[in-house]
Amino acid sequence: MAYNANALVRLAALKALAAKTKAEIDNINTDVSKAIKSLGVSGNTVSFYTSADKSGTAAFTFDFPKEMFLDQAKTTFVQKFAFSTETYPGATDPKLAGKPVMVLAVKGQNPDSCSYSFLDMSALVDTYKAKATGKDASTTVTIAGYEVDVKVNISAAAGNALVLKDDGLYVDISGKADKVENATAGNFAALDESGNMTDSGKKPADFVAAETGKRLMTNAEGEKLKGISAGATKTAASETNGHITIDGVDTTVYTEPSDVIHGTVASDSDVTAMLTEVFGA
Repeated sequence: MAYNANALVRLAALKALAAKTKAEIDNINTDVSKAIKSLGVSGNTVSFYTSADKSGTAAFTFDFPKEMFLDQAKTTFVQKFAFSTETYPGATDPKLAGKPVMVLAVKGQNPDSCSYSFLDMSALVDTYKAKATGKDASTTVTIAGYEVDVKVNISAAAGNALVLKDDGLYVDISGKADKVENATAGNFAALDESGNMTDSGKKPADFVAAETGKRLMTNAEGEKLKGISAGATKTAASETNGHITIDGVDTTVYTEPSDVIHGTVASDSDVTAMLTEVFGA
């Protein structure tokens, strides 16, 4: 063996991993004849074969369920339903005449056939109709057969913000802006816990204006920066193996003694020798 198995990065462990990998590859090569190499689809059935050309008996098969799809052209919502055998061939009258109905058309075995289902929507959909006769100055609508008055009554009390004009309604917000009690001139406004305007007690002089390229820091951060030497962030590679340059000083990261305690660093030739021993040339 032309390498030190106790070198750093542990060639012994790497060798064990390589040996295990080779064993797995050998096992795969042995069982490759049992692997699935092709599949075929016929209708809803999918078949898996160990042959590349789908020849022989399939290793196993399974069937997808047959799905039912809506005929988008015939599925519709009808405001007032009227059953007809010509419109819905093969269906049974659902006795929903005059009601709002969702008609569901499910595609059949051939493109021209389908089966119908009727969903009563009267519990979910209300129809509205404007009053046709006997109108007065108010506006009314009919809901489920009942005429409902939707006239808006406006109070004439003083200070009412909602006013009825000839051309409609408008809200008077003049003089309604929030004001802060005991406000100090020059202070910023704020909101209290109830969402009301209040005096923040702070003025522009209490804040430091933002400047591009500058930021605030704590006293602790400032003291930490004072303790960093000039150029401390400059770390460079060293010409000496196992060293780096910090603040311009060549610094040892690890050594290459031959003693067992520290070990040695495996070279490219060591790794190549180990891999050759496991896998062969």
